[in-house]
Amino acid sequence: MRVIAGTAKRVELRVPSDLVRPTTDKVRSAIFSRLIHVVPQSEVLDLFAGSGSLGIEAMSRGATHATFVEQDKKAIQCLKKNLIQTKLENHSTTINHSVENGIKQLATRRKSYDIIFADPPYYKKASDTNWSHDLLESETLSQIAAANSYFILEEQNNTPQLDKIKYWKLIRTDSYGLSTVHIYQRLKA
Repeated sequence: MRVIAGTAKRVELRVPSDLVRPTTDKVRSAIFSRLIHVVPQSEVLDLFAGSGSLGIEAMSRGATHATFVEQDKKAIQCLKKNLIQTKLENHSTTINHSVENGIKQLATRRKSYDIIFADPPYYKKASDTNWSHDLLESETLSQIAAANSYFILEEQNNTPQLDKIKYWKLIRTDSYGLSTVHIYQRLKA
């Protein structure tokens, strides 16, 4: 896996060995082609960051800062190495917490984000947490989203969808193999 474009173009990114499905180059390329005019000068939040490939790609393409939230300590170590390797560590913040606690912590800082990425663990059976629902219904997440911000959510194709979404408007959905990427825009408060 590598950075596709920008100042860190072609830099190889490390992936923790137990991280089984980082966002592929093809999917990242498609996502960023949709956000080409939004990324420069944006504040980015990367939830379930893993190796940090989404936030790093955004910074490489001109985002001013990225905040990464990741619970797994091995993934955080890998992410920090990727930030150093891409020379983007001075434009980033890493938070080693669960996504719920990370979002709560960010809300206390009164910072807002122009682009929010989330690539949560896939929903496979009814007893699994449906992170897509939890994030879309999170009032706290909506509070740290800037006006007209974008929320990019990657999930497994068969993840049950919400009938009504309170804080976000779905503007595009694309499927890539077993993954689906939804692009939402923040509704006006």
